[in-house]
Amino acid sequence: MSKSKHSRNLELANPDDWIVIRASVKSCRRSFESFFSSGSIDQTGTLEPTIYVVTYEYTVDGRRYVGTFKRSTRVAAGHHFEIAYDPKHPSRNTGSGFAGPLWLKIILWIVAVGVGIGLVYIDRLLKS
Repeated sequence: MSKSKHSRNLELANPDDWIVIRASVKSCRRSFESFFSSGSIDQTGTLEPTIYVVTYEYTVDGRRYVGTFKRSTRVAAGHHFEIAYDPKHPSRNTGSGFAGPLWLKIILWIVAVGVGIGLVYIDRLLKS
């Protein structure tokens, strides 16, 4: 069985420095961003996102911290999982992931569409 990203991140955290704590899922919603990554459009033209954004929270010394991560399957609110956090900077934790800014994905998508259109145009020029 393969380990989740969070389990691998937890193993990479230095147990002498970072503290393991229980986090709770607050919400899980479909991401429109899926359109620019692994989402698809069905036959009716409806966007079928495959990426979910999970919002979770954990408490350190009475202060609540909130984070997000992305996953390909839905997870129920109230689900608990372990993360490790940096005691010097409790907002740093192994639960959050970074998939790049949305603007970069949009630009890359536009460039890819432009290249595709350019290749079709060149192909048509060569055939005529």
